[in-house]
Amino acid sequence: MADGIVTTDGLVVKERDSGEAARILSIFTRELGLVSVYAAGIRYEKSKLRYHTQLYNLATFSLVPGKEHWRLVGAITSSRPARSLATLARVAALVRRFLGPDEAHPELFDSIIMGQHNDPYLSLGVMEMLGYVGIRPESRDEAEALLDQAVRASHL
Repeated sequence: MADGIVTTDGLVVKERDSGEAARILSIFTRELGLVSVYAAGIRYEKSKLRYHTQLYNLATFSLVPGKEHWRLVGAITSSRPARSLATLARVAALVRRFLGPDEAHPELFDSIIMGQHNDPYLSLGVMEMLGYVGIRPESRDEAEALLDQAVRASHL
């Protein structure tokens, strides 16, 4: 951690445009939890970081603390195989909905990244770790039904 730079793995769970070329990202990290990151100039075509910060992308981010948001100073996309986009979108929605800012959940991050291969089980595992579900379904169909019910109830 030289000069206040924090380097951590993270998953981009939300993005919104800010100003002419900036973007504010919500990144779920292992060490910092869910953080808000200001990425200046990221929307320019010449930006070297733009492809590393796409929605649902897993990368190693270099951040420095700012007044209102962390500031992005570097990113490298992970070489780990990506899950289906639908699964990552569902998990990202759960993380945004139920996690507070700057709360580290290393066990949850590891579960999402290293994760299980059954999509409904991954999402329910996230909800179970957050304390919102206390059961493990017996079948894939039961897992999908429980997940759909939870998503509808929370308006995700």
